[in-house]
Amino acid sequence: MVDLSKLEKQTKKVINLKDAIIEHDNNKFIEYLVEDGSTFGFGLFKEDEVAVQRAFFSKGTIFPLHQHNEHEYVMVYRGKLKIMCEGDSKNVYCIKDSKAADFICPIDLGIGDCVYFPSNTIHGQTALKDTWAILITIPADKEGFPDVK
Repeated sequence: MVDLSKLEKQTKKVINLKDAIIEHDNNKFIEYLVEDGSTFGFGLFKEDEVAVQRAFFSKGTIFPLHQHNEHEYVMVYRGKLKIMCEGDSKNVYCIKDSKAADFICPIDLGIGDCVYFPSNTIHGQTALKDTWAILITIPADKEGFPDVK
């Protein structure tokens, strides 16, 4: 029979990822609802007019199609995202490879690329690689978009 007491003692010292992040980042952890994969974010700045967050999406994470009243900017600084949108995307703007790009969904965003979604645009994304991005929402919803825990 295997004695698991040593392993049990060691694992009691291990805290879960969310607790580690919250402890490390001064309670500015943001949770997202995703269809697949892992994602989390950190609230960097928030007031009524604007919220800025840093978000991580593991490879394969599917952020489902959604919409909100806020305008949103998504800027990739590490990794790659596939951006999807539904309906009329004529007011959705993209900067890709340091140039304004005609936006045809879906579109891949790599390092340094940015997309802007006007309010109520139906959009989502899939992480093609482990990805870090900066997300800016204008205005910041007082009800908690993004919801900082």
